[in-house]
Amino acid sequence: MKLKDVLVQHGMARSNAEADRFCKQGSVRVLRDGCEGGFPIDKERWEKVLDSRTEIRENVPVIVGSGLWRCVPRLEGAGFDQLQGVGRA
Repeated sequence: MKLKDVLVQHGMARSNAEADRFCKQGSVRVLRDGCEGGFPIDKERWEKVLDSRTEIRENVPVIVGSGLWRCVPRLEGAGFDQLQGVGRA
């Protein structure tokens, strides 16, 4: 599955264009070698993905930014949208 599809499907990005932008900024990280159970904290096991068209395996953890919820300006109208920071492919 392509990384940008995962980001949009799990609510970590609102559109493919936004997913591309997050990847180009270097704020998307994917776990290198799978994960049993919870998410590992050590940074050595995570790698940045700069191309949103990268194919990733099923059930691989993905983090955008620090992994926390973030507020981004709405695409239409006033106010903000909340987006998740963590998900799985």
